[in-house]
Amino acid sequence: MPFADMIDAFDPRCEGAPAPLALAGARPLFTWGLAAAGRGRRPGGFRLMLAPDAEGATDWEAPLWDSGPREWTGLPQLRYEGPALAPSTAYRWRVRMRDEAGRWGGWSEARLETAPDRWRGEWISQILPPAPCWRPRRPELRGEIHRNHFGALPALLLRGGFMVRGAVRRARLHATARGLYLASVNGEACNPGALAPGWTDYRRRIAYQTHDVTALLRPGANMLAAVLGEGWYSGRISEHAKYPAGHYGPQPWFTCQLMIEYADGQTEWLGSGPQWRVAQGPIAYSDLLNGEVFDARQDWEGWMLPGFDDGGWAPVSVRPIDGVPIEPDIAPPVRTTQVLAPVSIMREGGRALADFGQNHAGRLRLRVSGEAGAALRIRHAEILDADGALYSANLLRAAQTDTHVCDGAGPRDWEPAFTIHGFRHAELTGLDRVKLHAIESRVLHADLDAAGSFACGHAMVERLLRNIGWGLRSNLQAVPTDCPSRDERLGWLADAQLIAGTAACLFDVRGYFAKWLQDIRDAQAADGTVPDMAPFLSPAFDFFADGAAGWADAAVIVPWTLWRRYGDPGLVDSCWRSMAAWMASLDRRFPDGLRRGVGNNYGDWLAIDAGTDRDLIATALYVQAAAMMADMAEGTGREAEALYYRALEGMVRRRFCAAFLVEGGSLSTPTQAGYAIAIGTGAVPAGVRGAMADRLAGLIAANGGALSTGFLGTRYLLAALSDHGHARLAYDLLLRTAYPSWGYMIGQGATTLWERWNSLGGDAAPADPSMNSFNHAALGSVGQWLFEDAAGIRGAAPGWSAVTIRPRFDARLGWCEASQRAASGVVRVRWEFAGADVRLDFTVPPGTQAEVLLPVAPGAIGGADAAALAGVTARDGAGTRIAAESGDYSLLIAGVGLEGSSQA
Repeated sequence: MPFADMIDAFDPRCEGAPAPLALAGARPLFTWGLAAAGRGRRPGGFRLMLAPDAEGATDWEAPLWDSGPREWTGLPQLRYEGPALAPSTAYRWRVRMRDEAGRWGGWSEARLETAPDRWRGEWISQILPPAPCWRPRRPELRGEIHRNHFGALPALLLRGGFMVRGAVRRARLHATARGLYLASVNGEACNPGALAPGWTDYRRRIAYQTHDVTALLRPGANMLAAVLGEGWYSGRISEHAKYPAGHYGPQPWFTCQLMIEYADGQTEWLGSGPQWRVAQGPIAYSDLLNGEVFDARQDWEGWMLPGFDDGGWAPVSVRPIDGVPIEPDIAPPVRTTQVLAPVSIMREGGRALADFGQNHAGRLRLRVSGEAGAALRIRHAEILDADGALYSANLLRAAQTDTHVCDGAGPRDWEPAFTIHGFRHAELTGLDRVKLHAIESRVLHADLDAAGSFACGHAMVERLLRNIGWGLRSNLQAVPTDCPSRDERLGWLADAQLIAGTAACLFDVRGYFAKWLQDIRDAQAADGTVPDMAPFLSPAFDFFADGAAGWADAAVIVPWTLWRRYGDPGLVDSCWRSMAAWMASLDRRFPDGLRRGVGNNYGDWLAIDAGTDRDLIATALYVQAAAMMADMAEGTGREAEALYYRALEGMVRRRFCAAFLVEGGSLSTPTQAGYAIAIGTGAVPAGVRGAMADRLAGLIAANGGALSTGFLGTRYLLAALSDHGHARLAYDLLLRTAYPSWGYMIGQGATTLWERWNSLGGDAAPADPSMNSFNHAALGSVGQWLFEDAAGIRGAAPGWSAVTIRPRFDARLGWCEASQRAASGVVRVRWEFAGADVRLDFTVPPGTQAEVLLPVAPGAIGGADAAALAGVTARDGAGTRIAAESGDYSLLIAGVGLEGSSQA
């Protein structure tokens, strides 16, 4: 809490994490938020200190590094400038703020630990035969239920004992796999996440996770254990016939190292190696897309504990650590964030159909019992067919089926270990022999901190934002996927860049997308070409190697989005060579500035009106990419590059206008997507955009008031209208319930967004099952418009050191409120109609400058804080511009009108 009316630091983080356990890099970034009581508090400076974290005491009188008093530079962040940090060492750091009057607030403290300097474990596994199969300890237990047509491997059980010689001060387990792993110490799970270590191009880098296992160790004998599955390494990726298993290797491998710091100050390192033992266990096979078979009869009781007799187990196969870097994981873990109970269960004979009321990504957790050998089979699907049965045609070759075989020993809690499903409905068969005691669904996705909130007085719009949030959570997995259900689940670049802005409105995605941008860099070709997806598998995916417009452009759009949101120049620095190489590849291929025939050029994907000129789209995105490169170069001190990219932006814009623009601001092939993209990317001069928006509005009117855009066009559509005098029409599209619209999906019962506007037709019949996901995030790009236009909160500088508050009032919403986490603190806006007037309340955090734009003359603005803002209020055309510093404000805006505002 703030002290008196001074500015305080809060929520200190290092590289975006509150207390990282394996920090890599010589110059980590420290960030923190600002809090202040009272209005107009301005930060004047700060001071940051770092010292070793000695147990029970930190010597702040002699820190390792003291920044000394620093002047305020616009953002609460500082890169480390002190002596080199020692590996595998704990530190504590603290920061305090000084206001413009020289008064210091209190210290805010946090902890960090550095990564080890080298890897000490070895890769371990069990060499499986060329045609591997699950081998039960008793051959008579093998049955038809264990057969699979996917070539999936059984999971391996690995164990290695060690001794602890005394009291432990700190213990850290660093673990990873070429595959997926679950680790435990003395029978207690240590990685709370799921599907670790995620998906990278294992030929280029492998991420490891660090677990605090201090409380799990005991003096004397201890046991490290791991379950090892295939995951993306040797398991199925995407559609089977095209991309068979074993992309990176024929079978999975595991490695770990354990650091024990004793109370006497001594440190011991242990690693996986030839002393470990291996066996096959109860998981007959596991597959990310197809599911898992678990035979409880084949579990080894007590195998994760010391004292277990593993004499019948085999020695592990060992491989030394090779040249592929093993690096700390910088992304938040995928884990269970919510538990859903069924809203209904329909039973018939030995079958039950559970409806969880929400399409999501996850897996079931069951409590079951039954006679030995009795099997419960669980199938998952997003919707039901016309007969009330699971609809699985759109899953294509993803079976999404799990099986549990009972051991006859009483109720057992069970959840699959190495698979994930996209579903709302689950069908359970075998209940004539298996008793179901409990059932729930565990929702799995990257565990991201909340960054914003939105609510309004229109039920359909609130449902829309919930659907968007569920779609994002379902697809923000180890990589940002297109869908969590069918046999695809790939890191398509377009899907990710389209929703990056919306995702940043709802969640802190700094670390999440920073990891994925590394995947893009790993996927980039030597000539700078960026493929359509990342991670990228060659040669299996070579058809997608030459990145399409709107797909490969993510290599620039996503870094720009993160930089604008978080203000960290290090994000730009880490991507600069990659971005510059991508832009250079475009320059070589399209020296005249017209981007024709690039890559697969999917155009405005899945648009209702598919007639938008694909070269127009590609060239418009070229203009945008050049402008973003210029922005980032200017903001990070790259003066020569800034001049180059600003000139490139101008040249490509001129070529775009010459090729695609005709007299009067019309496009040569006019479509809704064409106009929206031309306006939204800045491909046409500012003076033309108003006329183009008028033509866009005309096309919508001629189409019966309906949109016709696809993935790319929808991203820019509403803002192109509301920024150029057609806010009411933007709301008309938002609130529309007839096909095609977001409201139509909701009216059809959607709880996430669909891939197609007509994934379900008016007769509730599914569209073409070959490409028809009911949980697709791309059309959720409209969520960014809700925050930026409906609520009116837009960042106006990197890190949001400056913001614009420009709500688009519409009486059909009744009221609207939103919050957004800026670098310095939280920006809040709430507006509500009272007759023809609107009450506007807003909060500006310390260290942030706000420009408030209102669609009325200054004389129409009253309320509690009108007088206080009078000195910074000015007429701006037909409206008003207010410069507001930090604090809480309340205004009453007269005469907006019941029909809402069409703010230009």
